[in-house]
Amino acid sequence: MDTFLVESAAQGRAFLQDSDNAFILEERLVGDPRAAGPEWGDLVSVESIVVDGSVRSSHLTGKLPLAPPFRETGQFAPATLDPAWAEQVAALAEAALAALGIRWGTTHTEVKLTPAGPRIVEVNGRLGGYVSDVHRRAGGPDLLSASIAVALGLPLPDADAAYGRVAFRHYVAAPPYRARLDRIEGLNLVGDLPGVTLVEPRAVPGQVLDWRRGTQECLAVVYGTAADHGELSQTIRRIAATVRPAYTRTAEHETTEETRL
Repeated sequence: MDTFLVESAAQGRAFLQDSDNAFILEERLVGDPRAAGPEWGDLVSVESIVVDGSVRSSHLTGKLPLAPPFRETGQFAPATLDPAWAEQVAALAEAALAALGIRWGTTHTEVKLTPAGPRIVEVNGRLGGYVSDVHRRAGGPDLLSASIAVALGLPLPDADAAYGRVAFRHYVAAPPYRARLDRIEGLNLVGDLPGVTLVEPRAVPGQVLDWRRGTQECLAVVYGTAADHGELSQTIRRIAATVRPAYTRTAEHETTEETRL
């Protein structure tokens, strides 16, 4: 939400003058598309289970490419990183947890894949949103059960479950500008696509969509599975070809009740 690319001091001042909110200026990390593969996002997350200061297990979650400017479009498990990249990413996340002195619980570490190697974006003291779902549906570990077990001091469940497929959660992004959704065709057909198990509509005709609200301001969320990453790529392309929205662009700074639908 409210995340902008600032390419000059003048542009930064304009953003600040246009808002009453406080902002944090961060370095932009430029990704390396070769790390995860050109069809995938150049970042991953690491879900770590920490018991008495020891990272018992780390699980990588892949990301779909960001929608402009910095909106996530989904996650999937398992990730596409080769063993060398995966080892670097897990080691960096573990070093970050040690530096922060984290001793117990589940953490969600976002990592950007850059030409200079993996770089930390942020560390969260919680399980990642929707992450347990994709790992479990892919045949991987039940990270939610593991998180609860750590909190209660119980033995951890088996974390070595084999991934038998790829599971995903995909946000069908709204446009990178403020707009009224005039109509949306084809969304009712997405559920019939191979591998799709659930379609959750998030927008209706007449609704004003504001890109500043970030990832959650989307047309729909699509859940499903695929036999492998190649099949997942085909599914994402089919969804994009099937959903046909039409918009009317509106004033960027207009605030009306209809934007709160």
